Amino acid sequence: DDSSIRLDLTRPTKIALTFTTDGTDFDNSDDYTYLKEGASVTMNIDPSEEINQPIVMLFKKAADGLFEPSDTTNPTGDFTIVDVVGSDNWTFTKSLAAEHAEGEVEFNLSFTDLVGNELAATITSLDVNATKVWYDKTAPAVQEVISWGSNNTDCGDDDCSNFAIPGNSVTLVFTTLENVQIPTVKIGRQEVVPSQTSNGNHRSWTATRVMDGSETINDGANNTLINTIPFTIGLKDFAEISSASWFSDSSNGGFTGTQITFDNTGPSLESADITSNNDVAANNKYAQEGDVVTIVIEAGETVKASTITAIVAGVSSAGNDANKPSISLGADDNGNADQKITVSKVMTASDPTGSIAFSVTFSNVNGFPYDNGGAVTENNLTGSSVFYDRTKPTIDSFTIVCSGEQEDPSGNKYATIDDVITVTLQTSEDINK
Repeated sequence: DDSSIRLDLTRPTKIALTFTTDGTDFDNSDDYTYLKEGASVTMNIDPSEEINQPIVMLFKKAADGLFEPSDTTNPTGDFTIVDVVGSDNWTFTKSLAAEHAEGEVEFNLSFTDLVGNELAATITSLDVNATKVWYDKTAPAVQEVISWGSNNTDCGDDDCSNFAIPGNSVTLVFTTLENVQIPTVKIGRQEVVPSQTSNGNHRSWTATRVMDGSETINDGANNTLINTIPFTIGLKDFAEISSASWFSDSSNGGFTGTQITFDNTGPSLESADITSNNDVAANNKYAQEGDVVTIVIEAGETVKASTITAIVAGVSSAGNDANKPSISLGADDNGNADQKITVSKVMTASDPTGSIAFSVTFSNVNGFPYDNGGAVTENNLTGSSVFYDRTKPTIDSFTIVCSGEQEDPSGNKYATIDDVITVTLQTSEDINK
C-alpha cells in the first residue's frame, strides 16, 4: 500500500485582502471610497491555501456597535458569499443599510485551512495600499460664506464691493462641512462652475461671474435701488448624497452677510443749462472776466456726489487751478434729493474766449456712469452755451447832428430850444443799450 498521510501543522495566511464597491472614488488622493445607504461592499479574500468558508464580521450596527456576522448566527442572511471557482479565493458582498453605523467600515476576518489550522490572529485591516470604505449617512452642507462681493471700484465709496454694474465680476467664496463634488452654483440664476479655492481642497470653492445684464434679478424686475444679486449653492458629497436644501441669499436660505446691489441702467439726463451772472440779466448767455458761469444738470435718479467731475473752459475740478470749477449736489426742482448737479466757475484772463465748452461726468449710487462713461457737454444743451468775451468794444465812428443847426463865422455850431440833437455811434460789436 503506497498511500500516505501528510501531517499539516502550518497555519494559513492572508496573501491579499481588499474591498471593491459599486460606488465611485471621487478623490484618489485619500484612503476612502465614500458610500451611501444601498451601496454594496465586497470583501475579496486571497488566502495562502485552500480554506474553509471564512467567517466575516462586517458592518457594525448603529444601535449596539456590534458586528453582523456572515455565519448562521446572522438572521438577516444578507451576505452574498462566493467561493471563486478555479482558485482558493472567496468574496463576501453586503449592502449598507440604515441600521449600520456611519463611519469607516470595520470588519473581523478569520478562517481555517482544510485540516483545521487557524489563522495566527484575526484580521482587522486591509492591505496597506487598499482603499478603505466610509459609510456616509449625512447630507453635505455649506459651512461658511467666506466672501461675497464685486470688483467695483467706481461707486465713489472706499469699498464698492457691495455694488455691481455690467462688466463687474462678482465672486462667491465658500466652504463646506465635508468633501463634495463640484458644487452647483447659480449667480443671478445663471449657472457658474466653481473651482477649488486651493488645488485639491474639496471643501473650499470659488465661483465668479462677470455681470452682463442677462441675469434674472428680483424675478426679472430692474429697480436701480433694490436689485440684489441672488445666488444658490447645491451640493453632492462623495457618497452621492445631495444637500438637504439649496443654500442661498434668500430669506431663510442660510446666508446672513451683506448682499450685492446690481444696477443694469445708468442715470438719465433730464435737463442741462448754462448761464452767467452778467450785469444785464437778459444777457446771461454772455460773460466777461470775473463773471461766474453756472451749469445746472438734472439727472433721472440719485447721483453719487463723489463721482462727479467737471471740466469748464479746459479747467478740471480735479486739478490744482485756483479757479477750478466748484461742484454741489442737491434736490431737483421736484424735490428729489441728490439729483441736481450745480457746477460753477469764475471766468479768468487765462480762460479761452468764445463759446464755453464743458463736460460733466457722474455715476449713480451704485457706480453706473452716465452714458456708459460719457459726459454731459455743451452739445446736450437745448440752447447755446455762454459766450465768454474778454475784448472791450471800440467806437469805429461817431457823428452828431442838430435839426436846427446854426453856425457862427468861426465854424462853431449851435442849437436852440426845441432843436433835436442826434448822436450816431458805430461800435466794433453788439453792446448793451
